[in-house]
Formats: sequence, C-alpha cells, structure tokens
Amino acid sequence: MMGPLAALILKDFAVELRRKETVASMIMFGVLVMVIFNFAFEPTGNDQVDNLVAPGVLWVALTFSGMIGLNRSLAIDLDNDALQGLLLAPISRSGLYVGKVVSNFLFMLMSDAVILLLFILFNNLQLDTTVAWVALIAVLGTFGFAGVGTILSMISSNTRMREVMLPVLQIPLTLPMIISAVGATVAVMGDGEGLSLFVNMVIAFDIIFVVISYLVFEYVVEE
Repeated sequence: MMGPLAALILKDFAVELRRKETVASMIMFGVLVMVIFNFAFEPTGNDQVDNLVAPGVLWVALTFSGMIGLNRSLAIDLDNDALQGLLLAPISRSGLYVGKVVSNFLFMLMSDAVILLLFILFNNLQLDTTVAWVALIAVLGTFGFAGVGTILSMISSNTRMREVMLPVLQIPLTLPMIISAVGATVAVMGDGEGLSLFVNMVIAFDIIFVVISYLVFEYVVEE
C-alpha cells in the first residue's frame, strides 16, 4: 500500500502534470534570465573574467526560477483550501514538510537541468569533471533552497501579499548559502582554490536550513 508521504509527492506530480504551470514557468524564467545575461555579458575571451561572471549568471537564474516555483507550489496548495485538506490528512506535520520539500526539490531539479544545459552551451564547456562539479553544487544549493523555501512559503501564505513576502523572507536567509554556492562554482571553473571550503559551507547551510525547518514546521502550520 502506498504510504502517505509517497501519496503526497505523487499528488503534487499529478497536479503538475495536469496544470503544467510550476515547472513550465520556472523553465521559461530561467531560460529568459540565461539568454538576457548571455547577451549582456558576452564572452570577453579572458578566461579569468568569464569564469567570474558565468557562475553569478548561473545562480541568478537558479535562484529566481526556484523562487517562481515555490510561489506556484504555494498557490496550488491554497486553491480551494487544499492546504487545509493536507493538514487533515493522516500524515504527521513533519511528514508533510518532507513531502513538500521533496516535491519542490524535484520540480526545481527539472528547471535546473535546462538552465545547466544552457550554461554549458553558452560557456562552451566540455562534458568533464568541471560540469559534474557544477551540477553537484547546483543540486546541493537547490536542496537547501527548497528546504527553507517550503517553510517560508507556508509563513508567507498567512500574509496579504504572499507573492511578495516569499522573496523578501527567502533571499536574505539563503544569501549566505547562495554566495557559498557561487564561490564553489567559481573555484570549479578556476584553479580549484577554496573548493572544499565552499562546498562544505553549502552542505552545512543545507543541514541547518532543513533541520531547523523540520523542527519548527509543526508550529508554523498550526498558526
């Protein structure tokens, strides 16, 4: 028999397959950001300069497309008081948080895959260990972003301007992790100096964000 957690994740995917709003909006926004920045910052031919600019462009696209996805996920749960139905379902509050994090994380990974493909094409990268490292850093950063974004979307749902409040809350909180992810990407595309430090910082932020969000989620939804 399917467990409540698996049912919750499959429910989110079934809704997304029917509406095709969340992933489509994330991908379109991410592609738009990548294309605009690619034309705004054309390759200079100086590898050192290009390797500093490209990671910033990548993480702007990943961050804001992820924000779009979290807002859309929240809007779907609020339609017809679906969130209240989830709270009444036979699943613990912590299980509900885990299910929503997994759903949001998987949706973001779909968008990340397209953005990373454009990143590879625009920067003429070879499919080697550099790309593998960039993809790993993107996955780690996206996981932490989804972990804290899920609970912040619940908090912002109680405000009058929830679409505006989510970025206002999330960007300052996740900024240290994003900076660490950018630093790790710069190190990968450069000489590798400081890579382990930045990657460990991203992992540390992931653990902190997810553990704290997991512990306080029950109190947030009760409010």
